[in-house]
Amino acid sequence: MRLGSLIITGVFLQQTTNVYLPVAPPNPITVTVTSNGTALATLSTSLTTVGTPTITFTNVTSAGYLGTIYVQGQAHGSTTITASAPGYTNAVATVMVNDSGFTFGGSYNGGLNTNSTSGPTQIPVYPSILNPGTLTFYNNAYFNPGLGGTTVTITSSNPAVGTIGSVVFNGGEQYIYTSFKPLTDGTTNINITQPSGFSTPSQYTGFTATVTN
Repeated sequence: MRLGSLIITGVFLQQTTNVYLPVAPPNPITVTVTSNGTALATLSTSLTTVGTPTITFTNVTSAGYLGTIYVQGQAHGSTTITASAPGYTNAVATVMVNDSGFTFGGSYNGGLNTNSTSGPTQIPVYPSILNPGTLTFYNNAYFNPGLGGTTVTITSSNPAVGTIGSVVFNGGEQYIYTSFKPLTDGTTNINITQPSGFSTPSQYTGFTATVTN
């Protein structure tokens, strides 16, 4: 059996790995993939289906790629997942579940410049895996299913200059666009307020929008 050797996801986020069978079985078999720490990570075969401790691929008759596994982080920590099948050596992959938060990515790190007669600017918001300790941005990921609609509040410090809307994430989404609407000349600070259960990233959670005539 073969799995990715290291899977890094975030709390309430999901990342993918694949499972492979190196040699075709003589008879149809069932391949089982199990999380060895279900309080930390669960498994699913769909972006939008809540994970379980174990998933299976049934009636496997050929070698090669069997399918994609979505590893859904539940709590901060490290565990493993195991792929097994009769007559094959088990494959074990390490899963690291890091802290997570919502970011704008690096696109607006230098700020946003627009003018008061322009239309709204579309700005993506990402569920992001964070590096341990520093809480710097590591990678974007998919949002876990099963959390319901999670509101990510985005604010403008000077709404007279420009306004911006909050967004609601559901399972399987990798980003959602909000929009900044310029109103009059000036500057305003745009910031993300992290929902309960998420950490505050040390970068990419805010920028200055400058509106000129």
